[in-house]
Amino acid sequence: MFTKGLTPWSFILILLLGGYLLPAAAEEKTTGHYYREGDVDVFIPCGSDNAFWIRGEKSVLQPLQNALSKLNDAHPDSPRPLYVEITGHFEDNANSEGMAADYDGLYRIESVLANRGDNPATCPVLVEND
Repeated sequence: MFTKGLTPWSFILILLLGGYLLPAAAEEKTTGHYYREGDVDVFIPCGSDNAFWIRGEKSVLQPLQNALSKLNDAHPDSPRPLYVEITGHFEDNANSEGMAADYDGLYRIESVLANRGDNPATCPVLVEND
C-alpha cells in the first residue's frame, strides 16, 4: 500500500539524519599570523589588528607550535610570527572569563593548509605600539 506524503516519523528521521550531515559551523579559509603567548595560541588575521585565541585539536596545533618554535630558534633576538593559511571559524568571545576575555574572540581551527616564516606583502606583520 502506498501512502501520500511523509509520515510524521519519516519527517523527524530525515531532520535527525540531516543534522548529522551538516557541519556545525561553516569553515572558511583564513590567512594571518600565528603567535604563541605563554601557553596561549593566538591568531591575527591579515589586515586586522584583532587578536583571537585559537582552539583546536592537538594534532593540528602541535605542528604549528613546532614550526613557530623552529622559526624563533633561528631568530632568537627578534621573535617572529608564523604566516598561516588555515581553515576554521570565528566564534564570539562575549561570555569568556579570565585570560580568554583579553582577546577579541575565539578562532576554532580545523586544519592548517600552509605555514611559512616569511610574510607575503599582502599580509604585513602589524607591530604593536608600546
